[in-house]
Formats: sequence, structure tokens, C-alpha cells
Amino acid sequence: QISNAALARSVIAYNENSQAEERQQAREEVETLAILTGLEIDSAKSGVKPDLSPYLGKSRKGKNLFLTYKYLVEGKAEKRKGAWSPAKQARDFLRSTDWEQVDANLERLPYLAWQLEEHTPKLREPSQPDEALFSFAQDPQWKEKLPQASLKLVEGIILEYQRCLGRIRVSMAPVREQLHRTDVERILYARGQEELVTAEELYASFSALEPEQVTALLEQIREQEWHFLPPRERENFLREHLSGDIVDAYGELLCDFRAGGYRILGDLLLDVERENRLETSRQLHRAGDSEQMEEMLESYENKTAQESYREAAARGCRHYLERHIQPKLAVQCAAALGKRGFLWDVLLDAVLATARKEERRD
Repeated sequence: QISNAALARSVIAYNENSQAEERQQAREEVETLAILTGLEIDSAKSGVKPDLSPYLGKSRKGKNLFLTYKYLVEGKAEKRKGAWSPAKQARDFLRSTDWEQVDANLERLPYLAWQLEEHTPKLREPSQPDEALFSFAQDPQWKEKLPQASLKLVEGIILEYQRCLGRIRVSMAPVREQLHRTDVERILYARGQEELVTAEELYASFSALEPEQVTALLEQIREQEWHFLPPRERENFLREHLSGDIVDAYGELLCDFRAGGYRILGDLLLDVERENRLETSRQLHRAGDSEQMEEMLESYENKTAQESYREAAARGCRHYLERHIQPKLAVQCAAALGKRGFLWDVLLDAVLATARKEERRD
């Protein structure tokens, strides 16, 4: 609320078309609100809240159109009759507002974004029929003549190739920071314990737990309602499910429920469990992988610096495919399955060999 109040005033403060007196007053209020925002944040530790009522309860001449649109998109605005969803309310708002009368650039942003979307043509690649691309497709019955076993084989190879690309992309994705770390640090700061123990120490200790132990402890927290346990039972609960070293080092801190401290244990476990799941999903080689998957992953791991991951996986896939089916037949099967992307990635040379030749005209 305090941030929105500052934003609403900044629209006037930095709008060249506003009256000078009104603009100066708005600038002073923006500066005051910036200070009050800092005091409001510090109140989590100091317990002293600034008086914001003169600004939060103060009605202004007109609504801030940017904030109005923001509330509509987020679904926080009042529901109107006939508006079934936040998206529909937002569209109605954009269409019903007279944007020619709006001179503040910030307030015009939703309108400008809407106009950009409305007037940007969609990119559509024209799709050529098979008979225009491939020589074998000149026969109207070419699909019916393909061996079903070959079709099934190529379909499986394509599916495994797509799985391999997905697995590589996941392994390359950057690891995000702990989602609940900010909450842990906020609680420690609010209780004045940020110098006694750091979030890094807590995460390091809990990351050493076995994945099965983390999952089981999360279940116990939910079943026994950790946040409702009386003080005498909290330490017993921890000693029952955690090692003595962790309880001795952090038991008192975890049992301290001040400033929402009951959430620290759950925050740590949720983030560690998420890291464990990500670690599993980021593994390239897994038990039960097919011969094709192993060959593609090996090709990726041995790729040159100039190769992309897609080129390396395609090279491994091509080597596997050529040992099990003729490339020209594989092109026909992939074309029949509608997998042209696979053709360009893996079988480009074979595609060129089967491409329809244009007749030369003298």
C-alpha cells in the first residue's frame, strides 16, 4: 500500500503536464513516503511503526490508471457483472478508457503495450506439403507403402531424441537460490539473531541430511503440526527426527517461535528437498537408459567447443539410427509422422538426397 501510494504520487511529480504547484507537492510527498517505507521495513525489528494514515487514507482526484490495470490483471479489483476473469476485466478497461486524455507516460504503459500486441503480426511459417519437398512423396500412396515396423522404430527414436534434448536442457539450467531463504533471514533479523547464526550455516547443516530423512521429517511436521507444539515438546520432536549435532547446535533457535520462528524448520526442509529433487532431475545418466540415450549423451559429453548441445545429440542419434535403418527410409518415416524438425536436426544429408529436384526451364 505504501509503495502504491508513492507510485501514484510519482506519476504527478514527474509529469511535465502537471501544474507546477501540484507537481512540487507530489515530489515532497514522494520523498516523505520513501523515508516512511524504510521505517516501515525497520519496524519488523524495532516494533515502532510509522503513522501512514495521512497518506494511505488520503483520496486523490483521480485513480492511477497504471495501478488500476495492475489490480485488474492480478484479480484484486472488484468483480463487475459480465467480467468473468481478470483478463476480461483488463481488456474491457483498456477499451473503455479514453487514452487520448492521459498524458502521464507511466499511466499510458498498459495502453502502449496493448497497442503493440494488437498491431504486431503473428509470425507464421508457411508449411509446404510433402509432395513439394520430397521426391518420394510424388506417389499418392507413399505413406501406405511404408513398413509399419520401420514407422514404429523411427517414432521411438524420435521420442528418445526429444527426451535426450529435454534432459540436457534441464542439466544446463542454472540452479535457483533457495526460495525460502529470505524468510529465514527475516526471522533471524527480527529476533536479533542474524549475527549468532547465518542462513548459510543452517542450510549447510540440513543439506547434509539424507533425502529420505528430509522427506520423512516434512511429513512428520505436517502430521504432528509442528507450529502448534507446546515449548516442552519441541525439543523432543527435534531429537526424535534429527541428529544430536544439529539439535545441540540449533535446537534452541528452531524451538524459538518468536517472529514466526516456527517456519524456519519448514523453510529449510522445503528448500533442501527441492534441491534434492533438482539434483536428481539434473542427472544425465540414469538407470535403465536405452542404448540410444547412452550414445546421444556420450556424444554430448564429448562435443567440441564449436558444437551446440543439439548438434552433439543429433550426431549421436544419427549414428544410432544408421545402424538400425536406412537413412532414406528413416526420412520417409519421419515425414509421414510429421516430424520435420527431427529431419532438419538429424537427417539433413538424407533429406537433401531425397529432396524434390526442380525442373530447369530454358
